[in-house]
Amino acid sequence: MRIDEEAMRDLGLAADDVVEIVGRRRTVAVVRPGYPEDRGAGIIRMDGWTRKNAGVSVGERVEVRRVEAKRAVFVKLVSAEVRLTVDENFVAYVKRRLLGRPLVEGDTVPVPVLKHVMPFIVAVTEPRGPVVVSEDTRVVVLGEPGPSIQQLLVSPTSVKLGGKVAVAGLVRPTLPGVRVRLSYRRPSGSRVEREVKADEEGLFTDVVVVDEAGAWIVKAQVPGGGEQSELYALFLVEE
Repeated sequence: MRIDEEAMRDLGLAADDVVEIVGRRRTVAVVRPGYPEDRGAGIIRMDGWTRKNAGVSVGERVEVRRVEAKRAVFVKLVSAEVRLTVDENFVAYVKRRLLGRPLVEGDTVPVPVLKHVMPFIVAVTEPRGPVVVSEDTRVVVLGEPGPSIQQLLVSPTSVKLGGKVAVAGLVRPTLPGVRVRLSYRRPSGSRVEREVKADEEGLFTDVVVVDEAGAWIVKAQVPGGGEQSELYALFLVEE
């Protein structure tokens, strides 16, 4: 990612720092000085993968801040599109391609293989939060697309201010302990963030107390999931 030098100074950034980018989701990247023609323009240049990970398009605004990325102890990657045959040599190759790269759970990272680019989803990192892949990182690569959210329900769909709304969903295939991120978007745009685990049957539940009138949107997401890794539901809160 490239930022013009004036903005880098204002943000207290130096070349090769790791920064957090906040769009519709959070991701991380290594910062580089911008091109001379961008000086003073307030422009940030990101490649398509970084934009996707931040959940933004060209021309949209993002927040950028310096973060400390810890050395990754463990990283689990899941093939995002196709089924792959994975062996030790392939895992070692993928790891080499990711050395020094900052990651967060839920990112999609491209790995060039022969004449193709294969996307992998970062399903799990230890520790949580921004990490950097190093020689000491244990990397696991799963060759099949990960679990997907098959159903997301809210009850009731209309409730009085101060009431409770129950959320339930289903993850398939059944993988006990899969983490599901729930994001409740209030009418004002602020969010309530939760994380729950699916049980042995792939079911997950949560309850939220509503504190703002209007239309709420709940998003359920499986980090490192398959094609349908997130679903949305809507409920109304009345005065």
